[in-house]
Amino acid sequence: MSRNHCSHVNSKPSASAFLEKLYEILLEPSNHPYIAWQADGTAFLIKKVPELQEIVLPKYFKHNNLQSFVRQLNMYDTDVDCSPPVRVIPSRAYSATNF
Repeated sequence: MSRNHCSHVNSKPSASAFLEKLYEILLEPSNHPYIAWQADGTAFLIKKVPELQEIVLPKYFKHNNLQSFVRQLNMYDTDVDCSPPVRVIPSRAYSATNF
């Protein structure tokens, strides 16, 4: 009797590592001053870009580069809404049908 050595046969499909990290970022309350879900839950908002780069991104990724983060988001057909600047840096809201 032979054993099936294909480990993927009974495994569930998993989200990409980037999406898993993004989900962790959005769940972590200490990140909410910088990035958080909008009230309706259909998009998330980057509230403070410099702080996101300096504080949040290095905790989850090997970089603090916002452009790399945005490139990853673009792979999931995210829509970007850059609101008028309330401060020096505009906020950015991201949404996707897959979120």
